[in-house]
Amino acid sequence: MKHKLCLLILFTLLPLMTQADTSLTGYASYWDTDKAGEGDGYGARLKTTFLAFGSVELRGAAVDMDDKVTTLYPVDLSVNVRIPFLISPYAGVGAGYTFVDSVRPTYDDMNTLYAHLGVEVTFIWFGVMAEVRAVDAEDNNFDGVSGNIGVLFKW
Repeated sequence: MKHKLCLLILFTLLPLMTQADTSLTGYASYWDTDKAGEGDGYGARLKTTFLAFGSVELRGAAVDMDDKVTTLYPVDLSVNVRIPFLISPYAGVGAGYTFVDSVRPTYDDMNTLYAHLGVEVTFIWFGVMAEVRAVDAEDNNFDGVSGNIGVLFKW
């Protein structure tokens, strides 16, 4: 019975996944942390949409902090809800791991949680996105707010 249920779910979800809206976004990022200062950088986001109102994102970025000796490399996975129109607002939560490259001995790699609000404006195969993220880092030096703005390509 379990096998039949799994196959039923698979054959129900498979056509939905093949119709999924997938996009790749390159973005510029600005971070304002509570204690470690400010930083800017760039990143990439791979997003796939399911059931029109939900999406899953995988991200990677590089952010150089203003102290000139610290670089953050966050890798995140998030789940979002969205309103699917030409202008699509979305909100989501995610978790990730941030690799920290720094000469400061107090900074170490850390787990991160975040919530974000954003908007995408999409056309047939391209668009733009802008978002604000609240970051809760395991190392409280990097708690804060970040903003991202970028260009996306859909297929």
